[in-house]
Amino acid sequence: MRPELNAKHKIKALERRKPLIDALIEFIRTHPNVSSDAVLQPLHNRTGLYFYDTAIIRPLWVKDKVVLRLEKYTEDWVYRDPNYDQFDTSGRTVCEDVSQMPEDDLEAILDKLDQELHPDED
Repeated sequence: MRPELNAKHKIKALERRKPLIDALIEFIRTHPNVSSDAVLQPLHNRTGLYFYDTAIIRPLWVKDKVVLRLEKYTEDWVYRDPNYDQFDTSGRTVCEDVSQMPEDDLEAILDKLDQELHPDED
């Protein structure tokens, strides 16, 4: 492949990822309390916000728009659920887009998820 064409493909791939990162940056800026409890998690072709062993916020393209999907997420799904399918998010999706959700509401959802996934912990 010609170097110019190769460079053009790389630039286009990065430009497609930029809005996902920008949405995550804006979320962190507008939700500082919630995002301080999370770490940046590398995902396939993107970065998400990981709330330790409870949930993850994934930036995704949906109908030419970036959304921040909140999903239940634990590192041991495979051990918890023998029918676990990493590509089937229907059972794990909590909210399709949390980008405009008030911080207090999101904190309440995350607390409820933590209690649901870890009932034995205080």
